[in-house]
Amino acid sequence: SPYSGSSCKMANLKGSAYPPTVSEFGRYESAFMYPSYMQFLQPITAQTDEEAVTAWLQQCRSRVTVQHYRKDAERLLMWLQARGPSLREIVVEDLTAYAVFLASLADLPPIEAERWISPQRWPKSDDRWRPFQGALSLSSQRQALVSGHALLRWLKKVGYLESAFDSQLVVSEKRERIGTR
Repeated sequence: SPYSGSSCKMANLKGSAYPPTVSEFGRYESAFMYPSYMQFLQPITAQTDEEAVTAWLQQCRSRVTVQHYRKDAERLLMWLQARGPSLREIVVEDLTAYAVFLASLADLPPIEAERWISPQRWPKSDDRWRPFQGALSLSSQRQALVSGHALLRWLKKVGYLESAFDSQLVVSEKRERIGTR
């Protein structure tokens, strides 16, 4: 199985990844005080996938968005680590396989389910922690794919990914496959 050998553990992405308060200006609540169309994308200096994802999370404006994106990105990274490729090596077939994996969590063989699913939530520091608490609903599958698309699109824009595939097309195909639009 492509998921074998994974203990489903990875280092937590560092920090809250929410933009810091700009205390020296006092009156601003967020470091992102300019509208999104005025923010210029600069190449990032990330050397690892985890650093790249952290940089992506730091550009998010909402704490809720960061929480959801972090969960989906960590799951994607863990799945990639279990398969072998890094984000820089990902191809369309990997994304297709990830969508199939998300849709088939309920059907995993017991040994694989043990690695990926815990019916109870545990702190990430606990050995019993797993990235999933059961099968994902269609809307959760869709959200995971949309989050992955946002990550890949941003990483391509900032020069971390050189992959030639069009991630918009990939996500559109996934939405149709899992029956959502």
